[in-house]
Amino acid sequence: MKKRFSFCVLVLLSIFSLYFASCASTSGLEGDSTSQEESSDKKTAKKKRVSRIKFDDEAYNQAAKNADFDTAYGMIESLGSKANLAKQLDKSLILFRTGFYQEADKNFVETTKGLDEAFTKSIVQGAATAVLNENLTEYSGSLYEFLLVDTFAALNAYKMGNLELSYSLLTRVYDKQKKYVSDYGELILHEDEKSKSDDYEEQKKSEAALAVIGVNFHAPYDIPKKLSAEQKDALIYKTSPLADYLQIVIGAQNGSYVDDFTVRELKSLVPQIETDSADLPSAKGRIEVLSLTGTVAQRKQHTDWLVFDLLNFGETISGACGYENALKFKFVWPEYEPQNNHVKVTRVSVQGEGASLSKSAVLLEDFDKAVQNDIDLKASKAAWRSVWRSTGKKAVGLAGIIAAIQADQSDGLFSMMAIIAGAQGLRALDKSETADIRQAQALPSKAYAAGFTLDPGTYTVTIEYSNGKKEVVENVKVLAKRPVLVESICAK
Repeated sequence: MKKRFSFCVLVLLSIFSLYFASCASTSGLEGDSTSQEESSDKKTAKKKRVSRIKFDDEAYNQAAKNADFDTAYGMIESLGSKANLAKQLDKSLILFRTGFYQEADKNFVETTKGLDEAFTKSIVQGAATAVLNENLTEYSGSLYEFLLVDTFAALNAYKMGNLELSYSLLTRVYDKQKKYVSDYGELILHEDEKSKSDDYEEQKKSEAALAVIGVNFHAPYDIPKKLSAEQKDALIYKTSPLADYLQIVIGAQNGSYVDDFTVRELKSLVPQIETDSADLPSAKGRIEVLSLTGTVAQRKQHTDWLVFDLLNFGETISGACGYENALKFKFVWPEYEPQNNHVKVTRVSVQGEGASLSKSAVLLEDFDKAVQNDIDLKASKAAWRSVWRSTGKKAVGLAGIIAAIQADQSDGLFSMMAIIAGAQGLRALDKSETADIRQAQALPSKAYAAGFTLDPGTYTVTIEYSNGKKEVVENVKVLAKRPVLVESICAK
């Protein structure tokens, strides 16, 4: 029987080795730039019909990186009602970024409603651990998406010429901050305390199951470290400098009272920013220039393997994922993937009424940083969940196979059946172990701002970009005691 057992283990190992082995001047979908003087026909126009394209994760990610909004939009349309909140937000952002403001407004309303409901539900229920895969949970949006959806909806409303709607949406951002951010922060800061005992029990179960097959388990060397409460608090997205800036500018343009708190908060977040629009001299007006560049950084899956040689009683093999006589455990977590072709604003100029002024723009908000912080906040928890899922389920499954072999009285028939069935199940576990890298990908990468306090009159504004392109916006009318917002978008 002992020989038969050794033979069956060798067969099992053989089975394992098999299975582990551009700035355009148009505002259509082709371009990504808008001018200050949009025609009313364009604002209310419906987007041109885009052919539906079969959705593919890799192709969609590449389209987002390249600001290929035709392809990205076609893929979202092909998903229909199956599009998650991240894709719904992308759809709204694509419509906004390509100048279809009226249609974008309708999509923003629906997307905001979905994010509100899903985010509230996620806070009430807490952060549940997925049994097989992080992606099986309903996507509720990251905190920065939850707040920025109203910020970009407000900017979209401004482009439609609806100042009151724009300002009310910006006010809503602050209402949401008060209502949810503190609750979310408490959840994140204390989730380790709530789950510490559960994690400990899962660890013990995994270690015990692996011990049955002679494996002394240890965690991967590069697994993200658990964060302190202070580190977590620093990573939580609490407010948007872009929202603060827009509330000051649009509030002043709308004749609304500009809260001193908003001014102080913006200056604390972006010390170099000028907040002159909040308190203009009676004889002066102001041009505020907002430039949105690039597309936001993405997430990718980090995959690590822990490999054991069962022939040598559980000895760990370093960097040998292709080793034939090996038992492998797959661990995954989200990782930050920066954009390599970031477009910067190099210079902003105004000419008119005898004035010719030029200055560098200030980096108002880095949306890439929001993505990176969100990943850093979640990576450790996601990684440890993956460790316990992969080791626990696979170790228990393998221990069950060995127990069946040891008890076999059928001259190896039951053993072979157990090996084949078990190997299939363990292979499926590796395939199902994937990191949650879902996010909205049509957000810009950066927001830049520059402002000029001027005499009333008509001016031409020029925005120059690091890729050598520029946008010229003519006939910008400046009124006394009021700012006017000029917005430019350059994706690549």
